[in-house]
Amino acid sequence: MEPIIEKVILVAIARDGLSALQESLDELTGLVEAAGAIVVGIADQSRDRPDPATYIGRGKADEIAQMKDELEASLIVVDDELSGSTIRNLSEATGLPVIDRTALILDIFATRSRSGIAKLQVELAQQQYRRSRLIGLGAMLSQQGGGIGTRGPGETKLETDRRHIDLRISELRRRLRSQQAVRDTQRKRRTDTPEKIVALVGYTNAGKSSIMNYFLNYYDAEGAQVYERDMLFATLDVYVRRIELDANRRFLLVDTVGFVNRLPHSLVEAFKATLSEVAQADLLIHVLDANQDKLELQQKATEAVLQEIGAEQLPMITVLNKWDLEGQYRIAGPALAVSAKTGEGMERLVEQIDRALFSDQRVVEMFFRFDQAGAMSRLLEEAEIKDQTHEATGTRLRLMTDAIQREKYQEYIVENDHPAL
Repeated sequence: MEPIIEKVILVAIARDGLSALQESLDELTGLVEAAGAIVVGIADQSRDRPDPATYIGRGKADEIAQMKDELEASLIVVDDELSGSTIRNLSEATGLPVIDRTALILDIFATRSRSGIAKLQVELAQQQYRRSRLIGLGAMLSQQGGGIGTRGPGETKLETDRRHIDLRISELRRRLRSQQAVRDTQRKRRTDTPEKIVALVGYTNAGKSSIMNYFLNYYDAEGAQVYERDMLFATLDVYVRRIELDANRRFLLVDTVGFVNRLPHSLVEAFKATLSEVAQADLLIHVLDANQDKLELQQKATEAVLQEIGAEQLPMITVLNKWDLEGQYRIAGPALAVSAKTGEGMERLVEQIDRALFSDQRVVEMFFRFDQAGAMSRLLEEAEIKDQTHEATGTRLRLMTDAIQREKYQEYIVENDHPAL
């Protein structure tokens, strides 16, 4: 049996001018399509603030009620976050199920989540959102069945009873704490061998995973390629791969969830464990889709999330990806034009990463007594040996080191005045 495709009427109000309204509606249309639905109509209204009862006012709600049959609409999506009572009132006034922007994004995340931890994070955000809106969502669920806004991760049915929701939230938090303990252990292992971390960030579908896969192919890196597809929120999980530029220039490349404008706070909170990988980075690669004319919107969406997770001050390289396609757009400020598909500009990106991460490298001389062999062995796993001499009381080494290694092994340094060539 063919799945039923929802036909959606978008509802929005213009508070910041028509240009901002159109940008927001364009993004909302993309989100609706990402959820597997189609937009058949738009009802917008210029007003300073939403109507407290129905968001758009009774007159506009009556217009929607009259146009819904002609458009064969089955759902209203409001470009804002609504209370439960407003959802109920607008649904009753129009005769259609209503979801808001937050519920739509949560629904997309639910259908895209693959790993166990992503599913837990998404469901936690959904249950917290639903708990405060049961007064409006109950009626909608009875009308809509298993449509957009009602789906949990893996097509599970979400709870509608407050007591069951509270129990489920407690269980999800417990399981996430357990998962986070495992991640913390993995991160500690990585920090024990202090490799630099580069995190790919940016608007969803800007091509972060394509850039990750370029590095994996070009540098023959270990680890499977990451999932990439031309759709919003194709990647919801963290992928970490080790990239070796040469023997002493290694870094961990992190790919994680993409952002959109007004990403729901509950979702950012639920994904804090995932997004903390970004906050731990030494360098951010901010990826923008050069084929889209809403580059400022992409930038603002990413910057807002980076600020929320405390990563806005990290060093950053801005990249305009998909430069091989027609219709390239630019931004104010420095940005590197690249194509992860053709490789255009990627060599320059590697050079900028190299300078940002490894400009502090120096050749130093260290001496380890025989009873310090453990410390020497650990260092040899991290640094590139230039020369090694065995003496009567120990071993003398000349090594290429970075600032972290020089601080960590400072007591063994006997000479430190050779810049990297």
